[in-house]
Amino acid sequence: PSTTAASSTVQMVSGSGAVTDNFLDWRLLGETTLAAAASSIAVSGFATSTFLKVLISLPTPSAETAVTMQFNGDTASNNYYTRLYVNYVQDSINGGGTDEIYFLNSSSTASESFTTMEIQNISTQGKQMNWSATRGLADGAELLTGAGRWDNTTAAITTITLKKPSDNFNAGTKVMVFGSR
Repeated sequence: PSTTAASSTVQMVSGSGAVTDNFLDWRLLGETTLAAAASSIAVSGFATSTFLKVLISLPTPSAETAVTMQFNGDTASNNYYTRLYVNYVQDSINGGGTDEIYFLNSSSTASESFTTMEIQNISTQGKQMNWSATRGLADGAELLTGAGRWDNTTAAITTITLKKPSDNFNAGTKVMVFGSR
């Protein structure tokens, strides 16, 4: 565009004075905050978007248990693949496929954590994703990184469900899903 105008797209002025659209413009698609402890938390019914950014805030848990993720209620085996690294050292791998993404292992949920996940969400392609998480330690923080894939090639993600198979998420757990414009 040659001039700025009111719109739902964020615009910026370049160093040469040209007005451009900010391609890193995200919109909130949905969010959920737990009011009470629960074994799962979901954000559902949101509009499809080519790229998703998911922010996950977990308060200090009552027990160390893995955190998993499923999309659109898909529980079919062999649809999910995961690699997880703790401080850049491979911690776990699931190359054979399972019925969910393991994005935080049990030792990584020993204290509060914050995760940012980015997902390619094209309905006709497998959903590639990567994430990074920081968890608090008594003497600082620890970095967890991972990559995963959901092999569904017929639907875009419109529901994200986090689960703790052998424990509950505490009240205050929050999941926010943003989509590219």
